[in-house]
Amino acid sequence: MTDDLGELLAWVESPHAANAVRTLEDSAARAKRWAAATYGKLAADVRLLAAGLRAHRLAPGDRVCVLCAPGPAFIGALYAAWWAGGCGVPLPLPVMSEPPARYWSRIESMIAVARPRLIMVSAAQLADPQGAPLAGLARAAGADVVTLAALCAAGHDGPLGRVRGTGTALVQFTSGSGGPPKGVPVSAANLSANVAALRRWLGITETDRTATWLPHYHDMGLTGCVLVPVTAQGDIFVMRPEQFIRDPVAWLSCFGEHGATMTASPSFGYQYAAARTHPERLRGMDFAPWRVAVVGAERVSPRAIAGFAGLLAPFRFDAGAFRPAYGLAEATLAVTGRHPEDCFTALDVDWEAAERGRKVPVTAEHQLTAFGREGSRPWVVSCGRPLAGVDVTIVDDDHRELPEGTLGEVAVSGASVTRGYLGAEPESVFTSFVGARLFTGDDGFIWNGQLYVVGRRGDGLKVAGRSLYSEQVEAEFAVAAGLSPSRCTALLGTLGGTEEAAVIVEAPVGEWVAAASAVLTRLTGGIRHAVYTAPRGTVPRTTSGKPMRKAAWKLLAAGDLNITCVQRKDRE
Repeated sequence: MTDDLGELLAWVESPHAANAVRTLEDSAARAKRWAAATYGKLAADVRLLAAGLRAHRLAPGDRVCVLCAPGPAFIGALYAAWWAGGCGVPLPLPVMSEPPARYWSRIESMIAVARPRLIMVSAAQLADPQGAPLAGLARAAGADVVTLAALCAAGHDGPLGRVRGTGTALVQFTSGSGGPPKGVPVSAANLSANVAALRRWLGITETDRTATWLPHYHDMGLTGCVLVPVTAQGDIFVMRPEQFIRDPVAWLSCFGEHGATMTASPSFGYQYAAARTHPERLRGMDFAPWRVAVVGAERVSPRAIAGFAGLLAPFRFDAGAFRPAYGLAEATLAVTGRHPEDCFTALDVDWEAAERGRKVPVTAEHQLTAFGREGSRPWVVSCGRPLAGVDVTIVDDDHRELPEGTLGEVAVSGASVTRGYLGAEPESVFTSFVGARLFTGDDGFIWNGQLYVVGRRGDGLKVAGRSLYSEQVEAEFAVAAGLSPSRCTALLGTLGGTEEAAVIVEAPVGEWVAAASAVLTRLTGGIRHAVYTAPRGTVPRTTSGKPMRKAAWKLLAAGDLNITCVQRKDRE
């Protein structure tokens, strides 16, 4: 089978003369400097790198891992793999809080699954002392490591024309929030369909300017913030995640000073930016051009969104820019999203009466303007309607379709849906593929044609006939305790044959402890529960910021977490 990436590669043939990919330079100066690579320069790099790949005997369909700095280096390498007929496999760079041993173990497992012919690296990655294990891992996998500079040198006298690939175009790994990251083979048809659906949903053109701090290797950062704007040849402002963490105002300045119009982020990104930004630093900025702010990758926090909108409102930010969305790597990226004509809505649900297979007891419906920063209820936010070419249904445990308003598993089909995982079927996978349908392992319901995602099945418990979800416990606990949702992680499972709920709070002990008892007793229906405090960074997280609940539960059960119990209650 021959896959065609023609639409995604058209820009290499006809690059935009003026627009560019800009990367933030590291500097202590208040005025930030952006290094620009025009699409003309990028197109030339793609051709030269592709010629180098062919000089290294890359055959159509061979897999090529990309371990490169975000921005032009990563973009040039990935598109070069496609231009040479290969399959791109983006790999993550190390993150600040991740121990080197854990990082290299993760890379080793990804390389073992991908079985690449080559691994492309930036010179900086190879020169980094932490990059030393890469050569050994590559040898063990039968792959060669080659720098971009070496590829360029090898490609100077080679053919620059495009070679069509065969089979899979991209292998992207899941976030790993529910277990080890799994390799998802994405075809050119999957990729082209999702990029087209995203462009149609968001109305992205070459006049749009995207600003992103998300890692390039995972679905939202890759497809949403790289492939879509590159296909449209719009300007892109690229920051590394650690640059965003150090100074989120630099990211905000992309919109307020440089006229960026589009971004995507989990809720915690908007919340973090608001918490770390004094209004005085926004003086002189104008956010009126900002028209798209996608919110995804985790449960949408209405308090976080309302707080961010409130901070920027005096500087002409329109909260209508927010586009809550739902997606997953197994569907390439996006499945649903809020359309401009739909209100930013959320529902108040009586979760103590909620049960799979039954109508969801909705008690109230609200719009964004009704959310208070210190709201008294954890609203569940709409993730919008299915994108073009995507079908979404809610099914029961036997995969039979349920009527609107009924709680069940989210099932997806359409051109963007992949066909399984690479290699052997992973253990403990709640996501499953049956024919052309993807059963996501996420529970939710449809209300007035819009999808509301409640929680992950594998992270929940059945308590007294009702479904209890980690995400819901976190949301309600955070509201009752007056804490940021990003500081609270709920873990549900069985210890010693007894059901237990644990909440780890990455904050000092305070008045919130008193509120914790009442809310946990109410939510957990009397099962054994405990509250722990811990230093920031105790709970392992994915690079997109989601808690790795399965890994955390194993550490909790083994007594290997740096936590202190502040409250415990046995089964009633």
